[in-house]
Amino acid sequence: MTSALERAVSALPKRTATAKIPASKTFLVEPQHFADTWSNRPIEGILLGIRVPSEHEVQGARTEAIKAATNAQVEDDDPNAEEVRIQTFNDTLLSLAVSSAICDPNDVTSVHPFFELADAMVPMAFKSKTIQYIWDLVEKLHVEQSPIFAEITPAEEVKLIQLLSEDSPYLGVNPIKAMTARRFLKFALEILEE
Repeated sequence: MTSALERAVSALPKRTATAKIPASKTFLVEPQHFADTWSNRPIEGILLGIRVPSEHEVQGARTEAIKAATNAQVEDDDPNAEEVRIQTFNDTLLSLAVSSAICDPNDVTSVHPFFELADAMVPMAFKSKTIQYIWDLVEKLHVEQSPIFAEITPAEEVKLIQLLSEDSPYLGVNPIKAMTARRFLKFALEILEE
């Protein structure tokens, strides 16, 4: 005699081979995006899948960035010691976050075949501007997919239109925040013009 639990479990659909989920964002990395000094620089572009790293991956990147900053080869009496450590932390965090965001463009759950050891390869393989650009794509993807970011309401749309129609809509706004706002507005414009 089988229990109710056994009957319920047997009624569940049987797990089959996991279907591949294509990356929702891709980026063609051209040879000029790679560091000139990297010996494995490809002669043709490589299509990367981009995904949002998990919280576990982000925490792991932070932990490694802290270790790298702590172990940075700098003398404590160096007046730039703190600046070097901060830069080391930021560079390491960004490259590890990008490493975890790169995936097979045909399967978001698989590592990219060219970047099987992404944590080790990304910092050496890419120019710093390429790493930053890929991170910007990841941030954009995060905003697109995350339920944390609320949609703008109709009343807020009206307010935004009013603010943007002013002569100096960014007057008094921190320049970095103004730049971020303009980038998100550009992103919105691209979507609306599709």
